[in-house]
Amino acid sequence: MDPAVAQRHGQYTFTDMTSNQAIVYNQATHPENKSLVLEAIEYVHNIHTIPAASASDTGARLREVLNVVAVRMAHLVYPHLKGKILVQTSPSVSYDAEETIAAHARRIVDLFEAHGIPSAQVCVKIPATSAGIAACYALSSPDSDSGFAPINTLVRLLSSPLLMPVLRLKQGAPMSPLTSM
Repeated sequence: MDPAVAQRHGQYTFTDMTSNQAIVYNQATHPENKSLVLEAIEYVHNIHTIPAASASDTGARLREVLNVVAVRMAHLVYPHLKGKILVQTSPSVSYDAEETIAAHARRIVDLFEAHGIPSAQVCVKIPATSAGIAACYALSSPDSDSGFAPINTLVRLLSSPLLMPVLRLKQGAPMSPLTSM
C-alpha cells in the first residue's frame, strides 16, 4: 500500500495489493502523507459521503476518512498493479452483517469507483466473524449484484476457519492480530 515502494520499484508490475486499517493508519501517520489525509478529511466534509443518519457519529466519520485515505493511497499504487486491490471492512462493524454488507463494503467500493478504479478490480476483505462469513457468502452468491469480489479475512474467532467449508466459502485471507484492535 506504500505508494513510494511502488514507485521505487516502478520497473515491476505487482500482482495484487492488500491493505487493512493498521496499514492505512501507518501510512496516514507518515509526514509525507499529511496532505493526502487533509484532502481526505475535506473530501468527506464537502462531498457528504456519510449517510445522514451517521453524520454526527464521530466513529463513522473517522471510518469514512480512513476509507478515503485507503482509496487515495491505492489509487497511487494502482498503475503498478495487474491484479486486484484488497481492502478491508472495519473490524468495528464485523458483528453486524447488514452494516458490513450495505454500509461499509459497498461504500468502500463506491469510493473506489468515484476515484476511477472499477469495482471488478476491488476485493473486499470481510472479517470472518459469524456475521462477516454470512455477509461474504451473500455477496459472493450468484444472485448477488455486488460487482466486487468479497473474501473473508481471519480475525478474532478461532472457529472461523472451521466454518468456511461448512458455508462453502472458497478462500480466506489471514489477518494480523494488530488489525483486530
